[in-house]
Amino acid sequence: MTRHSKLAIALGTAFSAIAAAAPTTIEVKDGWFVVNGEQFFVRGLGYCIGGGRWGFPRQRTFNRELMERDIAMIRAAGFNTVRCWDEYTVEELKVLREHGLMVILGSWFSMERYLIDPLYAKQAQENLAKVVKVAKDFDNILFHTITNEPHMKEVLSAGIDAYEKACREMRAVARRADPEARVCFSHMSANELLDQSPWDVTFLNSYVYVPNTVTHSLKYRGHIEWLKKRHGAHKPFVIGEFGLSVSPDGPGKMGYGGNTLAEQRDGCLHMYQSIIDAGAQGGCLFHWRDGWFKFDDSAVHSRHPEEWYGILAIEDEKSDPRGTPRPVYHAFREYNQVIVTEPRQMVAYASAIPVRAFVTENVTGVRCRLGDGPWVELVKQSPSWWGTDLAQPGKGTHRVEIEARLSLADIKQIRRTIDFVAGNPKKAFPTLALTTDKETYAYGDTALARVRATKPDGTPLAGVPIVLTYQSHYSGEARTLRGTTDAEGTFAKPFPLYMKPTLITFGAGAEVRTGGVAHNLWDAKGIEVTGVPQGDIVKAAAGKGRLIEGFESATKDAFLTTRGRVLGGAASYTAERDNTTTKEGKASLKLHFEPQARGSWGYTEIFLEQVQDISGDRAISVWVHGDGSGQHIKILLIDEDRERWHDEEIPVAFKGWKRIVFGVKGLARDPFDGVTNGDSRPNPDKLAGFAFAMRANHNKPATIFVDGVTAHP
Repeated sequence: MTRHSKLAIALGTAFSAIAAAAPTTIEVKDGWFVVNGEQFFVRGLGYCIGGGRWGFPRQRTFNRELMERDIAMIRAAGFNTVRCWDEYTVEELKVLREHGLMVILGSWFSMERYLIDPLYAKQAQENLAKVVKVAKDFDNILFHTITNEPHMKEVLSAGIDAYEKACREMRAVARRADPEARVCFSHMSANELLDQSPWDVTFLNSYVYVPNTVTHSLKYRGHIEWLKKRHGAHKPFVIGEFGLSVSPDGPGKMGYGGNTLAEQRDGCLHMYQSIIDAGAQGGCLFHWRDGWFKFDDSAVHSRHPEEWYGILAIEDEKSDPRGTPRPVYHAFREYNQVIVTEPRQMVAYASAIPVRAFVTENVTGVRCRLGDGPWVELVKQSPSWWGTDLAQPGKGTHRVEIEARLSLADIKQIRRTIDFVAGNPKKAFPTLALTTDKETYAYGDTALARVRATKPDGTPLAGVPIVLTYQSHYSGEARTLRGTTDAEGTFAKPFPLYMKPTLITFGAGAEVRTGGVAHNLWDAKGIEVTGVPQGDIVKAAAGKGRLIEGFESATKDAFLTTRGRVLGGAASYTAERDNTTTKEGKASLKLHFEPQARGSWGYTEIFLEQVQDISGDRAISVWVHGDGSGQHIKILLIDEDRERWHDEEIPVAFKGWKRIVFGVKGLARDPFDGVTNGDSRPNPDKLAGFAFAMRANHNKPATIFVDGVTAHP
């Protein structure tokens, strides 16, 4: 029998098993969804209708035939829930309910626009109310998600208070539309420090390759455990997205794109198992079908990772436009038949060992055994749950084997093994504790992150290799440091905090072995860096200010004596005074850039005739004349120690004059300034000059003008 014929049999089996009536009651008890009186584990899937080749989800038409095929395959693979980012239509909701699928219903809007545009905010509220009111007629709506992945830069620029006000507003809108509706934001890992308490469900998208808190210190399971501990201890905690792209471009090895089919399959299963072991109530695999619309022309399958997450492949123009299952589909079809929620890998149990399995209707029996001991049959406790309790085998590390019997033609038996520890959970493992000297810091402060490793009895654990990570959630700046605990079991590192107002996550991890089984110790801590919000900086720059440099007084010869050099090679870069393209006065600074390789740099410094005192200023504004080239420019301040301080790179996608504004006390140190005798602190009262750097985003030349550098109190 071929694999495709086996799949056809499975699809038929799935449809024959679908109940005629959809679930009618949904409750939340003890942190779990309870559907029709039974605990519900979310075997979820991101199901975006109309997003394959030629498709844009927001422009789709109802296609019952395609939905019927999709749902048959979804049910055959053991998924019980689908999520969307834009809402499903009434016709689509009817089909999903008809075939017994639970729904996580999306309602998308731009958080950035919401926070700055009252009219847009009102429209977003009206749309959410409409979606929630329509959903009242469907009893299979597990919960609503409001927007998806609001970016921390947008949130922090507007201010946490403004963001939290938006949360309260949108929650109130949903409650007015349906007092029984369960609602949450769909967040990403970068939003891990935002308050999740207003929401009925903790729902975060989490991938194995980002941020470095996941990839280097906590690792995927540890990060999920930390998120659950921080946000989801007493309510359902579901991972909104996890998956891997098999795009032609990308690093592979479970990174952002470039993965082999085997890496996609094994990496997704690794994330799924980690979600289960972390104690979450489920997760949603991303994504059902390759999304040709995600990055570019929907008629072209771009090489970009975003277009290649599909569980169903649409490789090229000759592919079945409905999609063909990749190996990850078949792997999840098998894995979803039996979800073992207890015991969990390397978790300590003080008394009896619970064995719990959430199963599909294809499972006819489940049994387990400790080590080489006798088999014990699990008891069917409800339609989807089988379980038993095993007597504690004595302190130490043990292994339980679980075997399920199935009625499927091609899957007759599934086996799983789990290592656990019997004993006091507080004394079963070494521990890692991460602390900082404060929780709130001002711009320019230094945070001291301290990691302490202890043995199960609480005594210091020396000589442990530690991975310490730092992640700024405004800029995305990340650092990874390695060290070893000293005789007191500690490892400490100072972090100077020169940046815009932000939230930062410190993470610490250590690989150890307990009872011969490798596992990761971890801890994490969030801090806040305060400063002048971006909104206040913009307001400060609204005034006329004080001109610092207009490039008027310098002669052409003077510009020839400024230091101009190329960093990164493969570029030609010139800086000169120009009187043909000006914004203010009679001259501007002309920068001409001719790169030969992407990523190469051009750079020049312009020193002021006299050191300027800007200690009382909050903002700097600069006029930049763009040519639409798409190259990037970075504007840097040079203090009297010759240290350079910068804001963010600016893509020159615009043409004509554009005013660039940034805060004086929100700048980061340039690690390439080459200064070894500076004080590593900005001297805003001793501004000596400016530097202008350009980075190649492609190989085309660019000519940019700079004028009117102004300070604003």
